[in-house]
Amino acid sequence: MTKYEDLPRAEGGVIDAQRVSWPVSYTLLHPVDDTKSLTLREPTVMDLEAASRQPEGIAQKVTMIANLAEVSPDTVRKLPTYDYSRLMEIVESFL
Repeated sequence: MTKYEDLPRAEGGVIDAQRVSWPVSYTLLHPVDDTKSLTLREPTVMDLEAASRQPEGIAQKVTMIANLAEVSPDTVRKLPTYDYSRLMEIVESFL
């Protein structure tokens, strides 16, 4: 399992998705309910399909994070923007 802090990065600090060792663990700066960390598994085409069924924008991203972390979309919606941004950085690295 790779911690967020240890993710491989390319020039410019962008996560190098081809070198990520899944799953990726992220400790929330501000826990939500009883959730203190989220572990994202490697994305699949089914995850992309599920996200694409949502209206474009944030709903797709919430769906993707929820699927990969195996939590409800409501849990993702409760995240502070700082934690959400970090998780999106991971997700966007392979989109």
